[in-house]
Amino acid sequence: MKKNILIIIVIMFINITCKNITNNKQEPFKGENEINQKVQLKTPLILSNQLEPQREEFEKAVISALERIRIFAKQYNWENLTTESFMDSIMIFDTKQGFDTTLLILVGADKNMELPKSYSACLENKILLSVSPEIYNKNYPEGNEDKYFEKLLTHEIAHRLHIRY
Repeated sequence: MKKNILIIIVIMFINITCKNITNNKQEPFKGENEINQKVQLKTPLILSNQLEPQREEFEKAVISALERIRIFAKQYNWENLTTESFMDSIMIFDTKQGFDTTLLILVGADKNMELPKSYSACLENKILLSVSPEIYNKNYPEGNEDKYFEKLLTHEIAHRLHIRY
């Protein structure tokens, strides 16, 4: 029970931090353009040929998600939890079936198991897996908001930050 409450609190803090709330005024996430222009993704990003034209967009989403986690961690003196990389590789899928099968094999589960339609991303065994933004939006339209894909990735990385805590 305590662990579940802590998970909820961490996710709430990250959500608030992503909005960069100061003096009770919501301001847009600062530094995003600077981050995306100056930082290069060093983690291998594996895409299908169909998704390859979106590589730069995906790289920016991952970089921004990691930066959101770092900003949050710094605000709560958890910087030491972000020094080690959260992932060794990133895989974004152009089909839900490809995502599901890869995830189930990765975690050693029955590859014929049916995952919920809305289950769209995870970070397991230091591999960040996700369906494409288009599939996520189609399968989970309730999540369609500004920077929804970046926020999805941030959410998955936040789970790993919580585990490190």
